Amino acid sequence: MTLFLGLWQPVLWGKGLLVESHVDVESVELGDTFTLEVVIQTQDMGSDPDYQAPNFEGIEVLRRGTQRGQSISMGFGSGPRVQSTLTFTYVLRATAVPLAKIGRAQVSLGKESAQTEPIVIRVTPASQNQPQAPPSTGAPMQALPPQVLGKNHKKEEVLLKVVPSKTQAYVGEQIILSLFVLSRFDLVDFQNFSQPQFSSALVERDDRPRKSIQRRIQKINGVEYQVYEVARYFMFPLQSGDIRVGEFGLTVVSLSGMSFFFDGGSYALKSAPLEIHVAALPDKDKPKGFSQLNVGQLAFSAQLSSQHVFVGQPVTLELLAKGNASMNKVQLPALTLNQDGLKLFDPELQYEKSYEQGALLGEVKQKTLIMPSQAGQYTIPTLLFDYFNPEDGRYHRIETPSMSLTVSQPKNAATGSVSVAPTTKPLQNSVQNTPAKTTASENLAPNVKFIPMTVSGLQSEFVREPTTLWWVLIVGSLLSVFVLLFLHPLFVRLKSKWLKPESPMAQAKKSLHQSSLQLDQDPRVIYSQVHKILQDYLHARFGLSYGASHYDITNVLKNKHKTETCIESLLAELENLDFARFAPTHHQQLAAGQTIERVMQLIKQLDKI
Repeated sequence: MTLFLGLWQPVLWGKGLLVESHVDVESVELGDTFTLEVVIQTQDMGSDPDYQAPNFEGIEVLRRGTQRGQSISMGFGSGPRVQSTLTFTYVLRATAVPLAKIGRAQVSLGKESAQTEPIVIRVTPASQNQPQAPPSTGAPMQALPPQVLGKNHKKEEVLLKVVPSKTQAYVGEQIILSLFVLSRFDLVDFQNFSQPQFSSALVERDDRPRKSIQRRIQKINGVEYQVYEVARYFMFPLQSGDIRVGEFGLTVVSLSGMSFFFDGGSYALKSAPLEIHVAALPDKDKPKGFSQLNVGQLAFSAQLSSQHVFVGQPVTLELLAKGNASMNKVQLPALTLNQDGLKLFDPELQYEKSYEQGALLGEVKQKTLIMPSQAGQYTIPTLLFDYFNPEDGRYHRIETPSMSLTVSQPKNAATGSVSVAPTTKPLQNSVQNTPAKTTASENLAPNVKFIPMTVSGLQSEFVREPTTLWWVLIVGSLLSVFVLLFLHPLFVRLKSKWLKPESPMAQAKKSLHQSSLQLDQDPRVIYSQVHKILQDYLHARFGLSYGASHYDITNVLKNKHKTETCIESLLAELENLDFARFAPTHHQQLAAGQTIERVMQLIKQLDKI
């Protein structure tokens, strides 16, 4: 027999054992959530019954929980009767059309047994109503739109939602992904954060330090929720088509275990996956060689540090681009100088990021050193910077004016060199009428003797005491041989033993051991230390910059022939550590110790050649 939703289905088999199942809606849209309750009642339940959960077809189980209760009633002419209740609650999501099926739940207690009837749910295709996006400036949402929760959210006490700033974008355009926890009761902790892999987009996380995750109260469709924005990501698609954003995961800890959704006060949440349609950049008016990451609202400028310098005095040309693109990937115009007398050195890049109204902003500076070698009048040519603005769907070009550079010869340097005449001060008490010739034996003062500065004079002075000179040469040679034969090998051995720099793995192992001795401190301090240790290791071992994106980390490690499993474990651990530093309250010391052990094992895997 097929029963549709909204009906209780009591079944009583045997004496004193009652089983009921119930769902809260009659039909759902694809992706909507709903609740199933299986209630077991018996007289004075001395032990737990054997319970076999129902099978689910076309349904995803998001959460499950249990609740126990007892009631006492007094009958006329009889003693008190105790009735025990055990409720199994499931939060479900429809994943297939047109039907989703819930099988039988079976219960047995001693010699008695009972089962529920199966349930079939009508599932209709999802409507086209999309969550409202925040303003195009990327400002954070002050209030979540009601469509975020769907129609059947009132039975859900806590859920995890990902809200994109837009569901349609161009290649290279910034998309803000905000991750919200909505709860109908107080939460005290967030743990075990996980994120999906982004294979066709550059992704950066809002990594601003914060002491706690702030909460606001919002009423959505008549239900009051506590809303926490636990994370924010900035995604820049790399290719056109539909991009699937997978599930985010998070464990929340409630203030107490009073809700029947939570066994022990905590439960793991998962967000629903979402899709974003990415359009290719238009071919019309596209500049030749255009970079697909020069997308956004951008500005560009160029300037010389000085317009008048001397030969040999360097001058710096600074190019500056800023805006809401992935600025560390923006392509700046190339500088070419086909002029003799000016030498270009390799440019230096500097990247900075900031946040404004919830969006990621940044700027990239390129500083190029120009060294003039000849005097003259030079011209820095016009530079062209092309970008695509997704707001108006058009390509734009910024053209800098040409700049003049005057190079002059330094003063007193007509021949290319500067000469300075030495100044000589007369010695006091010097002899005024110095004879034209002075012999070697002439005494100028009691202990002063004049020696002619001639080769023969110098030779004669050294030849007068040959024995001393020979002894100096002999002793010096012997000491040199002794140092080379004996002391140098000893020094090399001591240096290799005591002064040899530690490997990145050895440094990480030592630092992790020190952190493991400090588990009595605030766990967030421990997580921050472990996060820095892992970042230091990646920088020293693989040359990865601090705060490198997942895209860069994946590419570098793939080039080092690291396995996909190892890379995924590293990215998950980085996210877990980064998230744990911002948790609003405590993390258990055991969890911190387990994290240190996991990081140590991960570093050992990464260090294998």
